[in-house]
Amino acid sequence: MFSPVPSFAALGLDEALGLLEEHSPPLAKALAAREELQEELFAGRDPDRLLDRPLDREAIGELFRAEAERLGSGPDQENEEKLMLLLRRVKEQVFVHLGLRDLGGRAGLGEATRTLTHLAELALEQSLEKGLELLLKRRCLPPWPEGAPLFFCVLGMGKLGGRELNYSSDVDLIYLYDPQLWPFPDHPAAAETAAALGALIGRVMSRPTGEGLVFRVDLDLRPAGKDGALVPTLEAARRHYIYRAADWERLALIKARPVAGNRDMGAYLVEETYPFVYRRHLDYTALEELRRLKKKIASRPGTRTPAGFDLKLDRGGIRQIEFFAQTLQLIYGGRSPKLRSGSTLEALSLLMDQGLITPADREDLDQAYVFLRTAEHRLQLRFLQQTQSLPLEEKDLVRLTRSMGYPAGEASAFLADLQRHTGAVAERFESLLREEGEEAEERPLAGLIDALDQGEGDEALDILATAGFRDPGRARTIIADLRADSFLSSSLESQRSLLNKVLPAILEGILRSADPDTALVRLENFLARIGPKTGLFLLLLQNPATLELMVRLMSSSAYLARVLTAHPGILDGLIDSRSRTVKSREELQAELHELTGPVEDEEERAGLIRRFKAEETVRIAVQDLTEGLPLERISDQLSDLAEAVLETTLELAGENLARRYGRDYEQGRPQFAVLGLGKLGGRELAYHADLDVLFLFRARPGQEGGRFTPAEYAIKLAQRAISLLSVPMAEGPGYELDARLRPSGRQGPLCVSLDSFREYHRTSQVWERLALLKSRTVSGDPELCRAAEEAVQEAVFKRELEPGWAGEIRRLRLKMLEERAASSGLDLKMGRGGMVDVEFAAQALQLIHGRTRPELRTPHILRGLSALDRAGIIGPETYRDLYQGYRFLRLLDRRLRLIHDRGGEKVGYSDQDIKRAGEDPARTRQVSLQVGRAYDMVMEAL
Repeated sequence: MFSPVPSFAALGLDEALGLLEEHSPPLAKALAAREELQEELFAGRDPDRLLDRPLDREAIGELFRAEAERLGSGPDQENEEKLMLLLRRVKEQVFVHLGLRDLGGRAGLGEATRTLTHLAELALEQSLEKGLELLLKRRCLPPWPEGAPLFFCVLGMGKLGGRELNYSSDVDLIYLYDPQLWPFPDHPAAAETAAALGALIGRVMSRPTGEGLVFRVDLDLRPAGKDGALVPTLEAARRHYIYRAADWERLALIKARPVAGNRDMGAYLVEETYPFVYRRHLDYTALEELRRLKKKIASRPGTRTPAGFDLKLDRGGIRQIEFFAQTLQLIYGGRSPKLRSGSTLEALSLLMDQGLITPADREDLDQAYVFLRTAEHRLQLRFLQQTQSLPLEEKDLVRLTRSMGYPAGEASAFLADLQRHTGAVAERFESLLREEGEEAEERPLAGLIDALDQGEGDEALDILATAGFRDPGRARTIIADLRADSFLSSSLESQRSLLNKVLPAILEGILRSADPDTALVRLENFLARIGPKTGLFLLLLQNPATLELMVRLMSSSAYLARVLTAHPGILDGLIDSRSRTVKSREELQAELHELTGPVEDEEERAGLIRRFKAEETVRIAVQDLTEGLPLERISDQLSDLAEAVLETTLELAGENLARRYGRDYEQGRPQFAVLGLGKLGGRELAYHADLDVLFLFRARPGQEGGRFTPAEYAIKLAQRAISLLSVPMAEGPGYELDARLRPSGRQGPLCVSLDSFREYHRTSQVWERLALLKSRTVSGDPELCRAAEEAVQEAVFKRELEPGWAGEIRRLRLKMLEERAASSGLDLKMGRGGMVDVEFAAQALQLIHGRTRPELRTPHILRGLSALDRAGIIGPETYRDLYQGYRFLRLLDRRLRLIHDRGGEKVGYSDQDIKRAGEDPARTRQVSLQVGRAYDMVMEAL
């Protein structure tokens, strides 16, 4: 391994000159010629010397100020020349200082790139500021108005944007100007001045003089590249990136950031490019473009020997590390904004934190990057030339290895490390976006395509019938429609060729499902919903696991097929390994805030909330179908998702009221809280579930009167939230909020004050106390939430039970059975022996015994049953029948909801439905029978 040269502590002027003579003759010459620089670097003792501390941005700025004072001022033309001299003299000071620290082992790669970046930024600021002064004078315009925002911005791209400059980097720039900020309306010269200013900046930075140059300016990454305007307007650049940008520009913009001039202008443009750069859903054709770029990088003829090896461009070099990190940022940065960093090393760390690469990947690539960039710096320090190639002569290679900290003559150790690092990089690079080889064998259904192409309709029917389609005629029609010109709307031949390859694989997956005919219809609906299909077909061909998952979701669940058809972009999220993780309420809330926070438009934010709900529901359902997570883990996630969506929607509703009513909003705003009831309260949510809620409010202490009373405000807030969640939107359904369990039901006010809630429940009926058993606060003011939970405990457990309460529960259950159970089939929820029997039995026991035993007070049915069992209140056999029966029925109900896309009441399932869900109808009836008997035993013993 390489290590820094260890001789820095004793470095004096003579030693410094000797070190630079060996490893950087141009810097040795500069130090020898400038006595003031010698004084600055070597005056004083450690650690007082300037040489013994890094040059931060402020220190480099001070160098510019001091050098400007030495140079003085003069006529316009002389000022431009003096500006060039100023920039080069400061650059020389910084390079000597940094070169000595770098070669002497005090400056690691981070300090070197940071210092060079500060130098470039400050040089650009000087060029822009002083250049604008010169141009305004030459055009007989007054000075720029004090305090007025500049009309010009410089965006740093490439290594400058990523804060990764080397000693001989070009600085990749984009110039922008905004004509609306031009302050001289009587002199319509904004465009001309902007173009002249851009040219001047390039000239004073890049033109070689007797003192050399500062950094070469490269404008090839500007909008539309070399064909684009040298200095486009801000709006022209924005429109280009939104409507006309090429895929290569996505990679370039990862590192874009404002570095000089009006940085707010630059930040605005960078933010406007995010939807183009970081797409929330994968653009599959963009993946193919990335593959082409990868092939281009990999196809460069590599150097076969160490002599002349290119540290940047050869196999396993710097460019491959950068491409590896940037590709993963492009793929996942739309869904994870935390990945949006222009720094390669930081991006690798973020990718590891997000679980997208392993710690070993990050460590190997990190070490390789530092090694390769350090070697690149040593090469460039030698003659301050732009090179990344290892020396051809042995003596020069030995000198390089010595500058890297290897003992003299041990070039072999350096080359061994080089081979190890580049091998690790190449392995990761070559695994990225890897394409599968040609299929080893033809799929059995491939003959179907030939039959259809040759018009052999009967043969196609025979193939489909033999394969297992119940209605081969309909299947043939659907497959023919999928291959029709009208279906493949663009790149027709390319799409048809890909479809012919992928279709047999899709059909084989469909044939392995329980209902191939239905799955094929769903697939047609899905494919008809999406736009150009080339990228999707490529994705499915090259990711068999994704193809398998797509077919499985389409065939096994009408619900998931509907959601995926409405939101095709969700499919790419399923490729992400993180889609298999269980997320907490806090993680969901943070992701939703991160997604909606930057968006100001209310309708757009509401749409983002809907899409988030759809995506996360699919993620949970995929875990449900593929990983067999326990019942509680799925219900908890569905409940956490509902709470996060409800919380964010209430925030959006509150912001709406604040905008509409201003000061009246603050005067009328009370404390507000939401009680979750039913399945939401018990954290037992299923797919399709409505949210049973109760809205509570309380006036804030010392609240003044205003345009609205606290009650009126609370009602407006609740109504707005209900509207935002339930109104039909293109992004799909939200949640239906059901507030019928509030005091007095539909006849009562939508929002109830805490005092009214307490008063009402002093005399509430037993069924209302049962409903409150499954309540908990899910959103709102923490102080009111605590008070509400205390009020619930008082209402449920502190009152005496009235005579005949148990009979009232039995009558209520019979009424539900008569009025709300399905008329045919097996009703897993409301029918005899259904889930409601378990809930009523458990809650009745909680109601009577929870008054003296707080450990029984839980809204969760299964946890409540376990607590009753531990307390010895329920017999072992009864506990077993209720507990196991409830788990069985809920799991089966959840599975059937996914399969049939049905929810709500009066839903009955046939024996065939039960079988399709993987259960035995006879066993299901036996479980229901045992649950019904256990319910009777509990109720009769009360």
